[in-house]
Amino acid sequence: MELLVTSTMRSCYFLTAPAAKNHLRRLLAEALAEQRQMTMARRRKPTEVDASQAEATEQEQGMFSAASFAGVVGQYSSAEVDWVDTLPTPPVVAFYGFRGGAGRTTALAHVAALFASRQISVVAVDLDLEAPGLHQVLGCPQPEEDRGVLSLLRLAATADDDKLDEALRLAPHVVKSSLDVGAPIRVLPAGRLSQHYLEQLDDLGVPLWHVIEGPSPLQLVIDRIKDELQPQVIFLDCRTGLSGLSASALFHVADVVLCFVPVSEQSLDGLEIFLMGLKAAQQQRSGRPTPLLVPSMVPEGPEGQTRLADFVQKIASKYTAIVLGRSLADDASIDVPEGLPVVAQGVEYRRGIALADSLQNDFLPRSANTYEALIKEFDDVLQLGSTTPVVSIDAAKVLAELNAHAELKNLAFAESTEPSVIVSKFVPPSDYKTILDTSTWYVVGSKGSGKTWLWQYLLSSVVRDSVHNATFVAGHGSKGSLLSVAAMNEIEQDKKVNLVKRGLHAAFWLSYAVNRVLQHSSSLSEVLIKALSGNERRLFTELRDATEPRQVQAALINTLSYERVGTFVEELVRGLDAELLRNGSQHMVLLYDGLDVGFGSDLASIERRKRFVNGLVGALEGLRGVCKRLAFKVFLREDIFAEIDIQNQSHLSAATIQLRWRPGDIWQLVLNLVSASSTFMEYVRALEPTAGPKQWPQDEQRLKQLLALLWGGAMEKGNKVSTANFVQRRTADGKDRWFPRTLVQLLAHSVDWQRENPVAPDRVLRSVAIQDGFNEASKARVDDLRKEYVTLAPYLEAMTKMNPTGTENEIIAYMKKRGEGRKGMKGAPAGALHAGPGGWSKVIERLLEIGVLREYRRKKEGGAKKYEIALLYRPGLGIKLFGI
Repeated sequence: MELLVTSTMRSCYFLTAPAAKNHLRRLLAEALAEQRQMTMARRRKPTEVDASQAEATEQEQGMFSAASFAGVVGQYSSAEVDWVDTLPTPPVVAFYGFRGGAGRTTALAHVAALFASRQISVVAVDLDLEAPGLHQVLGCPQPEEDRGVLSLLRLAATADDDKLDEALRLAPHVVKSSLDVGAPIRVLPAGRLSQHYLEQLDDLGVPLWHVIEGPSPLQLVIDRIKDELQPQVIFLDCRTGLSGLSASALFHVADVVLCFVPVSEQSLDGLEIFLMGLKAAQQQRSGRPTPLLVPSMVPEGPEGQTRLADFVQKIASKYTAIVLGRSLADDASIDVPEGLPVVAQGVEYRRGIALADSLQNDFLPRSANTYEALIKEFDDVLQLGSTTPVVSIDAAKVLAELNAHAELKNLAFAESTEPSVIVSKFVPPSDYKTILDTSTWYVVGSKGSGKTWLWQYLLSSVVRDSVHNATFVAGHGSKGSLLSVAAMNEIEQDKKVNLVKRGLHAAFWLSYAVNRVLQHSSSLSEVLIKALSGNERRLFTELRDATEPRQVQAALINTLSYERVGTFVEELVRGLDAELLRNGSQHMVLLYDGLDVGFGSDLASIERRKRFVNGLVGALEGLRGVCKRLAFKVFLREDIFAEIDIQNQSHLSAATIQLRWRPGDIWQLVLNLVSASSTFMEYVRALEPTAGPKQWPQDEQRLKQLLALLWGGAMEKGNKVSTANFVQRRTADGKDRWFPRTLVQLLAHSVDWQRENPVAPDRVLRSVAIQDGFNEASKARVDDLRKEYVTLAPYLEAMTKMNPTGTENEIIAYMKKRGEGRKGMKGAPAGALHAGPGGWSKVIERLLEIGVLREYRRKKEGGAKKYEIALLYRPGLGIKLFGI
């Protein structure tokens, strides 16, 4: 009976008549009991893997349904999934789209090429047997007759057991991509289109594959790829629609599925079918395959982004309902709640990419941005190239070393930290070259954005030794011989000077600049002093010789008392610039910081600060474009910069840069901070031997892999969220800006919490420690906002415990109710932000400007515009994080 059934099964791969199928069903019924005892002679021969992996492989090969969507979807239920966190090596990734034209094959080709550029070995398999073309997109030669996937599947289905090994030899079938970007891309094409190919395709008989025990023909081919070609990852280009071969690939074979969903309502029904099959497969295969849902063919421009935002929510809702068995709440905390496998940015339609017949070697600069979001999410799923340390992490030892040497609590506040410590931990932002440029005179950033860190870094020996076209000199700040705010206040109040009435704030800064330049290069005075006489010579000498703050203050008072001081000091500054030029000197750049510290928060103090800031900017604008060797850089808080009131204010933008940090900068900063632990650095160098401060990898994914030693690759307790992404999303405001101070505070509180609680063997900081650190850092960030934006403080207080989302009217109504009877909010008192034209709408605009609010994309069509509180500020305002 065994021989009869086996022989009949194989012959029926090529029978399509109803009689043959009925005959097979009858034979199967008669032989069912005996068939269950059959040895799985054609099962993949065991390789050198551990017992757990062998067991997992055996479970996968015990098929749970026929190779069809109907067979798999019929197994769907709401039962829980028993997850296995790790992917096998190498992972098998299926690229699939229910509808044609989703960009599936093009995306596969681009991802394969990008992986190859990282020296990751890829084998791409064309399973779109009805419309093959992957080999053309990847620039491969035409396959020979009877070579390719179709021939291999037939051989796997029909070859005798003792001839299977030779029959599936891959060398004659594999072709190589012509792309020369790194590691070679090997391709198994579908086959060569011909009459013979069509006849073979008709006879494939895929629906019958999984009705006997043992691996399917497709599984046998995949296993052979793993054994013979030994790639790091296998990509499957699957047929669109409800193909039986796609069902076998997606639900029986793949470890990961990238499902491309064109931004169209027509795609949603097919997505439901796919998600039901996915859940059924996950229930049978310990959580595999892992999905990644990719909105594709996104129209370009703002209208396309609006459509995408709405479509992403529909995808997320369907996944949540079908796979997780929950509903997506209307007040979800972010556009796509964390843990949902949706690439929220999607893949935009690019005509140039769509019209290209094949990839060229210059594909990276032309199309990398199109697939950037997909690649980031895909990297987080695959974690290719990550290596597990050979020993368990001694978290307690690392924590003790961080507590002793990292100085995390001090580093959060640059004013209270030794400059040498800041310099050793500092990571220049991505725009560092633009900041260094002598044409950039204004560096603007929020409180906690690292302005003082950058000011101190530019004054350090590190920059002095590495920057050869400029010398940086402290013009004003909180260190050394520089004037305090108290001294500036005394100068302004000096009756002899009469600074306010005479409008001499610009002259104050020019006089101060002369002193700073001469303190650095006193020899510049030799020529200038010869041209001066009498009182002007005496005043110049006082400015040159003043070294201590009290001496500088006295010299400035005397100079500012001179009746023609404005013209006098401007001539001195221009004379110093001319001397620098005549001597062939490099640029001298005066750096100004600390203009937001020490003035006080009452209205009189705020007005005093405005006078000094306006005076400084007004003085510098008179020199910009005039001075050839003397330059200036002013580090200003963004709210103070916005208050500048001078003539030709619009001209400032050409010399201004916003201080912004990108994720790669932030990850390097974290690694710099924890490098204070020598034990942690041993673990790092086990993965990256040359890594260390100033020598971290530039690849963001590699940085995340090193950080997994600190806080794990993913959050604990079954949460699939990448820890790095968890931190990244919570330390950014509504304008996607990151704050070094907030990150340092998060890390400091996390270390403190973890030192008092049980540790884990796979990471230094457990997820609950990171969550605690974030909550405390959020509270500190809200406190910073209250100090930075004094006029907004009562409104921030009134937002406490509100819903995370709301329309403008809902948010205003809540603040009004909470603010009843609160000082500065009842009615519309003078000085209140909501007083005068614009009313409460000005409050909403201000909250948007500073990143507390952002526009909420999940507004219902035709409804009022909604806003949400940025995740960064929610714990600090007592607002809930999640809406699922």
